[in-house]
Amino acid sequence: MKDSYKTVAKKGVASFTVQKSRFIGLVDRVENEAACKAFIEECKEQYPQARHYCSAWIIGEGGIHKRADDDREPQGTAGLPMLAVLEGRGITNVCCVAVRYFGGVLLGTGGLARAYSHTAAIALDASGLVLRVPAIERVVRLDYGYWGSLQYKLETAGIPIADIIYTEQVEVRFYVEWQEIAAWDQEIASITAGTALVREGEPVWLNKPLKGDDDE
Repeated sequence: MKDSYKTVAKKGVASFTVQKSRFIGLVDRVENEAACKAFIEECKEQYPQARHYCSAWIIGEGGIHKRADDDREPQGTAGLPMLAVLEGRGITNVCCVAVRYFGGVLLGTGGLARAYSHTAAIALDASGLVLRVPAIERVVRLDYGYWGSLQYKLETAGIPIADIIYTEQVEVRFYVEWQEIAAWDQEIASITAGTALVREGEPVWLNKPLKGDDDE
Protein backbone atom coordinates (compact mmCIF):
# COMPACT_ATOMS: atom_id res chain seq x y z
CA MET A 1 0.00 0.00 0.00
CA LYS A 2 1.31 3.45 -0.90
CA ASP A 3 1.64 6.19 1.69
CA SER A 4 -0.08 9.57 1.60
CA TYR A 5 1.97 12.50 0.40
CA LYS A 6 1.67 16.27 0.09
CA THR A 7 1.89 17.92 -3.33
CA VAL A 8 0.51 20.78 -5.41
CA ALA A 9 -3.22 20.92 -6.00
CA LYS A 10 -3.03 22.07 -9.62
CA LYS A 11 -0.91 24.05 -12.03
CA GLY A 12 0.11 27.35 -10.49
CA VAL A 13 1.42 30.52 -12.15
CA ALA A 14 2.54 33.77 -10.52
CA SER A 15 4.91 36.59 -11.42
CA PHE A 16 6.63 39.66 -10.04
CA THR A 17 9.19 42.24 -11.19
CA VAL A 18 12.37 43.32 -9.43
CA GLN A 19 14.97 45.76 -10.82
CA LYS A 20 13.30 45.61 -14.26
CA SER A 21 13.62 41.78 -14.46
CA ARG A 22 10.35 39.90 -14.69
CA PHE A 23 10.16 36.52 -12.98
CA ILE A 24 7.35 34.05 -13.76
CA GLY A 25 6.96 31.01 -11.55
CA LEU A 26 5.14 27.91 -12.76
CA VAL A 27 4.50 24.66 -10.88
CA ASP A 28 2.78 21.42 -11.79
CA ARG A 29 2.32 17.95 -10.36
CA VAL A 30 4.54 15.33 -11.98
CA GLU A 31 5.04 11.60 -11.52
CA ASN A 32 8.44 11.01 -13.12
CA GLU A 33 11.49 12.69 -14.66
CA ALA A 34 10.04 12.53 -18.16
CA ALA A 35 7.04 14.55 -17.00
CA CYS A 36 9.41 17.12 -15.46
CA LYS A 37 11.30 17.53 -18.72
CA ALA A 38 8.05 17.85 -20.64
CA PHE A 39 6.79 20.56 -18.27
CA ILE A 40 10.04 22.52 -18.57
CA GLU A 41 9.82 22.36 -22.37
CA GLU A 42 6.18 23.47 -22.19
CA CYS A 43 7.26 26.54 -20.19
CA LYS A 44 9.97 27.36 -22.75
CA GLU A 45 7.42 27.19 -25.55
CA GLN A 46 5.01 29.37 -23.61
CA TYR A 47 7.64 32.08 -22.95
CA PRO A 48 10.02 31.81 -25.92
CA GLN A 49 11.69 35.23 -25.50
CA ALA A 50 12.84 34.75 -21.90
CA ARG A 51 16.54 34.71 -20.94
CA HIS A 52 16.49 31.90 -18.34
CA TYR A 53 14.34 28.87 -17.52
CA CYS A 54 15.59 27.73 -14.12
CA SER A 55 13.99 24.71 -12.51
CA ALA A 56 13.77 22.44 -9.50
CA TRP A 57 11.85 19.24 -8.97
CA ILE A 58 11.22 16.56 -6.37
CA ILE A 59 9.81 13.11 -7.16
CA GLY A 60 9.07 9.94 -5.25
CA GLU A 61 8.07 8.81 -1.80
CA GLY A 62 9.83 10.97 0.75
CA GLY A 63 11.20 13.19 -2.04
CA ILE A 64 13.89 10.64 -2.84
CA HIS A 65 14.69 12.07 -6.30
CA LYS A 66 15.41 15.77 -6.70
CA ARG A 67 17.26 18.08 -9.05
CA ALA A 68 17.99 21.78 -9.53
CA ASP A 69 19.08 23.64 -12.68
CA ASP A 70 20.43 27.21 -12.79
CA ASP A 71 20.11 27.46 -16.59
CA ARG A 72 23.12 29.77 -17.07
CA GLU A 73 22.53 31.86 -13.97
CA PRO A 74 25.53 31.94 -11.55
CA GLN A 75 25.90 28.54 -9.90
CA GLY A 76 23.72 28.04 -6.86
CA THR A 77 21.68 31.23 -7.29
CA ALA A 78 18.51 29.84 -8.89
CA GLY A 79 17.78 26.11 -8.89
CA LEU A 80 18.97 25.39 -5.36
CA PRO A 81 17.03 28.29 -3.75
CA MET A 82 13.93 27.07 -5.59
CA LEU A 83 14.54 23.51 -4.45
CA ALA A 84 14.90 24.71 -0.86
CA VAL A 85 11.42 26.24 -1.08
CA LEU A 86 9.93 22.96 -2.35
CA GLU A 87 11.67 21.04 0.43
CA GLY A 88 10.52 23.57 3.00
CA ARG A 89 6.89 22.97 2.03
CA GLY A 90 7.36 19.23 2.55
CA ILE A 91 6.01 18.33 -0.89
CA THR A 92 6.92 15.81 -3.56
CA ASN A 93 5.94 14.95 -7.13
CA VAL A 94 6.29 18.59 -8.10
CA CYS A 95 8.23 20.54 -10.72
CA CYS A 96 8.83 24.28 -10.50
CA VAL A 97 10.11 26.47 -13.35
CA ALA A 98 11.19 30.09 -12.95
CA VAL A 99 11.16 32.04 -16.21
CA ARG A 100 13.24 35.23 -16.20
CA TYR A 101 13.05 38.15 -18.60
CA PHE A 102 16.28 40.02 -17.93
CA GLY A 103 15.75 43.74 -17.40
CA GLY A 104 19.34 44.88 -17.80
CA VAL A 105 20.14 45.34 -14.10
CA LEU A 106 22.36 42.81 -12.36
CA LEU A 107 20.89 41.56 -9.08
CA GLY A 108 24.01 40.01 -7.58
CA THR A 109 24.15 36.50 -6.17
CA GLY A 110 22.14 37.33 -3.07
CA GLY A 111 19.53 39.20 -5.05
CA LEU A 112 19.19 36.35 -7.51
CA ALA A 113 18.77 33.75 -4.78
CA ARG A 114 16.06 35.84 -3.12
CA ALA A 115 14.28 36.44 -6.43
CA TYR A 116 14.24 32.80 -7.44
CA SER A 117 13.15 31.53 -4.04
CA HIS A 118 10.36 34.12 -4.03
CA THR A 119 9.32 33.03 -7.53
CA ALA A 120 8.97 29.43 -6.37
CA ALA A 121 7.06 30.47 -3.25
CA ILE A 122 4.45 32.57 -5.05
CA ALA A 123 3.94 29.86 -7.69
CA LEU A 124 3.23 27.33 -4.92
CA ASP A 125 0.88 29.80 -3.24
CA ALA A 126 -1.01 30.15 -6.53
CA SER A 127 -1.32 26.38 -6.86
CA GLY A 128 -2.27 25.46 -3.31
CA LEU A 129 -1.42 22.15 -1.67
CA VAL A 130 -3.28 18.88 -1.21
CA LEU A 131 -2.72 15.64 0.63
CA ARG A 132 -2.85 12.72 -1.81
CA VAL A 133 -4.36 9.74 -0.03
CA PRO A 134 -4.45 6.16 -1.41
CA ALA A 135 -7.99 4.79 -1.62
CA ILE A 136 -9.99 1.99 -3.18
CA GLU A 137 -13.26 2.04 -5.09
CA ARG A 138 -16.18 0.22 -3.50
CA VAL A 139 -19.17 -0.86 -5.62
CA VAL A 140 -22.26 -1.69 -3.56
CA ARG A 141 -25.61 -3.10 -4.71
CA LEU A 142 -28.40 -2.84 -2.17
CA ASP A 143 -32.18 -2.66 -1.86
CA TYR A 144 -33.91 0.72 -2.03
CA GLY A 145 -35.05 0.42 1.57
CA TYR A 146 -31.47 0.60 2.79
CA TRP A 147 -30.18 3.25 0.41
CA GLY A 148 -31.29 6.31 2.39
CA SER A 149 -29.39 5.22 5.48
CA LEU A 150 -26.20 4.43 3.55
CA GLN A 151 -26.40 7.68 1.59
CA TYR A 152 -26.73 9.64 4.82
CA LYS A 153 -23.70 7.88 6.31
CA LEU A 154 -21.57 8.50 3.23
CA GLU A 155 -22.50 12.17 2.96
CA THR A 156 -22.03 12.78 6.68
CA ALA A 157 -18.56 11.22 6.54
CA GLY A 158 -17.60 13.21 3.44
CA ILE A 159 -17.08 10.06 1.36
CA PRO A 160 -16.91 10.99 -2.37
CA ILE A 161 -19.64 9.22 -4.37
CA ALA A 162 -18.58 8.55 -7.96
CA ASP A 163 -21.83 7.22 -9.41
CA ILE A 164 -25.34 6.03 -8.52
CA ILE A 165 -27.36 3.71 -10.78
CA TYR A 166 -31.05 3.08 -10.10
CA THR A 167 -32.45 -0.19 -11.50
CA GLU A 168 -34.21 -2.98 -9.60
CA GLN A 169 -31.68 -2.15 -6.88
CA VAL A 170 -29.38 0.77 -6.17
CA GLU A 171 -25.77 0.47 -7.26
CA VAL A 172 -23.43 3.06 -5.80
CA ARG A 173 -19.69 3.57 -6.38
CA PHE A 174 -17.63 5.48 -3.85
CA TYR A 175 -14.05 5.75 -2.63
CA VAL A 176 -12.73 4.67 0.74
CA GLU A 177 -9.28 5.26 2.19
CA TRP A 178 -7.32 2.04 2.68
CA GLN A 179 -7.30 2.20 6.47
CA GLU A 180 -11.10 2.63 6.53
CA ILE A 181 -12.05 -0.29 4.26
CA ALA A 182 -12.82 -2.81 7.02
CA ALA A 183 -14.85 -0.28 9.01
CA TRP A 184 -16.97 0.68 6.01
CA ASP A 185 -17.57 -2.92 4.98
CA GLN A 186 -18.86 -3.55 8.50
CA GLU A 187 -21.00 -0.41 8.33
CA ILE A 188 -22.55 -1.52 5.02
CA ALA A 189 -23.26 -4.98 6.41
CA SER A 190 -24.90 -3.44 9.48
CA ILE A 191 -27.07 -1.02 7.51
CA THR A 192 -28.25 -3.65 5.01
CA ALA A 193 -28.51 -6.58 7.41
CA GLY A 194 -25.82 -8.33 5.41
CA THR A 195 -27.82 -8.29 2.17
CA ALA A 196 -25.69 -5.87 0.16
CA LEU A 197 -23.32 -7.10 -2.53
CA VAL A 198 -19.94 -5.41 -2.21
CA ARG A 199 -17.10 -5.66 -4.67
CA GLU A 200 -13.74 -3.98 -4.89
CA GLY A 201 -13.00 -1.60 -7.73
CA GLU A 202 -9.85 0.16 -8.87
CA PRO A 203 -7.27 1.79 -6.58
CA VAL A 204 -7.37 5.59 -6.77
CA TRP A 205 -5.82 8.66 -5.18
CA LEU A 206 -7.99 11.12 -3.26
CA ASN A 207 -7.07 14.79 -2.89
CA LYS A 208 -7.60 16.28 0.56
CA PRO A 209 -7.28 20.07 0.77
CA LEU A 210 -4.80 21.53 3.23
CA LYS A 211 -5.50 24.67 5.21
CA GLY A 212 -1.89 25.83 5.25
CA ASP A 213 1.64 24.93 4.31
CA ASP A 214 2.36 23.47 7.75
CA ASP A 215 -0.52 20.98 7.69
CA GLU A 216 0.40 17.34 7.30
